[in-house]
Amino acid sequence: MHASGEVRRSATFSAFARLEDMRTLLSLVLLSVVAVAAGGGVATAATVRPLPVPAGARYVGSDGVDRVVYLSGPPAQKQVGVRDLRTGRATSFGLPQADCDRVSASAGGIATTCGFAGPASFDVFVRDYDAQAWTPVPVSFAPFDGMESASITGIGQRWLAVDWGDYHVSASLLLPRAGGTIGADSRPADGARWVPDLDAANPERPLCRPLARTGQGSMGGEVWSRWAPLLYANPWALDGPPALPAQEGAPFTLRLRHCGGAVKPRTLCSYGQGDDFRTAWCGTPSLSTRYAAWSKGAVGYVRDLRKGATTRVAVAGQFVWVFAVGSHVVVSTDASLGVLRR
Repeated sequence: MHASGEVRRSATFSAFARLEDMRTLLSLVLLSVVAVAAGGGVATAATVRPLPVPAGARYVGSDGVDRVVYLSGPPAQKQVGVRDLRTGRATSFGLPQADCDRVSASAGGIATTCGFAGPASFDVFVRDYDAQAWTPVPVSFAPFDGMESASITGIGQRWLAVDWGDYHVSASLLLPRAGGTIGADSRPADGARWVPDLDAANPERPLCRPLARTGQGSMGGEVWSRWAPLLYANPWALDGPPALPAQEGAPFTLRLRHCGGAVKPRTLCSYGQGDDFRTAWCGTPSLSTRYAAWSKGAVGYVRDLRKGATTRVAVAGQFVWVFAVGSHVVVSTDASLGVLRR
């Protein structure tokens, strides 16, 4: 494990960032979309409020409430930026090592993996939102046949969510935030009727009834986690799409469900196994108590859970991704980052 440390921003890069901030602002002022209501509600005009971030900034996650995390800058000078959408306060800092290539963020902070050189050789660092430096996390691996990749997908006060696997096998695991051995100290990250609570000593947070996870299939020896992905923001749940449907030939679906059973489940997005993955895939799902968001092809979609209306967000010539962050909707394109005006 390498020593942690904060990479200081050079004066040259600061000047570059300020110039790119202005270019981004000018380009985003011109960005507008049309919100087309579906499934109830009235169609309205919508615009994207620009975020003053460097051009090409890439969204990597949020705290689920107000703070958005993005990555920007040239490869040798990558900077992590954090912007509070409520206060406007922004900070930026470097990665702990030059060879860090994966950054993620969630409610409990920011994580990065560095120096990946094989199944049992990479470093993990975490950082609280208000911390001044990265903290190394000692992670080791029990023998896993053919494991080729691992990434931190969730950060809590007590647990880290880790996805690991190769082309044929993948699994989601929970590892103590203090570190440990994947395979010996880790535990499954999902169950039939619970979702992980990364802040709790017992990470098994029960789902409200009648919600339960849906299973997913396997094919030709390829094995995934037993349960399909599920996002939970009580009283809402967003499940799927699975790695492979449990029923052969069934479509991949992204379904919105509600506690208590009074609200009928709604399929937000689906595609068939023979469809063109590049244009049909239901990707980047996110959920808050106010919005459900996802993308399909080059278009983003936002479901207002209070109004029951879906907004289609498209920008000519660019791919669009939308993310539910508390009461906000973050809009990310190939070259810009903003917030949908509601």
